Amino acid sequence: IDQGLTNIKFIANKNAIVIAGLDIGKVRHPSHLSIFLYSDGLIIQIYQLFMDNWDYTRQVDHINNLLEPLKIKRIYYDDTRSEFESFAEQGIIYRGIWKPVKFTHTEKFKLSANFSKIVSNGVLRLQNNQRMIRSILSVNNNLDALSTTEGHGDAFWSICMALNHRILGPIAVAGGHKIE
Repeated sequence: IDQGLTNIKFIANKNAIVIAGLDIGKVRHPSHLSIFLYSDGLIIQIYQLFMDNWDYTRQVDHINNLLEPLKIKRIYYDDTRSEFESFAEQGIIYRGIWKPVKFTHTEKFKLSANFSKIVSNGVLRLQNNQRMIRSILSVNNNLDALSTTEGHGDAFWSICMALNHRILGPIAVAGGHKIE
């Protein structure tokens, strides 16, 4: 936890490596968005947001409005129930940036193991947001989360998905560079 980290609104470097994760929710459980900058061997959280009671259209609009200012290269999102499929079909979300993740039992354990490894390596820097921290810590070793009025492990899963691109391999970015 880094006390000095807060949400930022703009990144000047257009070649910055910025990856996001979105755990989708709506009414009973909020969506949570985590955005990370990969820089000099560190993974730094530059933005996070709980979207309590936001409809899907508002969520997608908000995230699409962050793409350019934050130079987001990829957004991994929970596609277990295909809530955003109609947005993709309409061209509202661009499949080159928005990448669906199906939450199977195996996938969830792979994602959480990757999160654990990155934490153990000491390269992850998270904002000091107590609700986010409680959400992360609410997930147990069986990957179940206690359901509370604040959510259901939503921040844990958004962070796991933002760290997910390391598992899925490199992606091309401007100038022919690749993100590993």
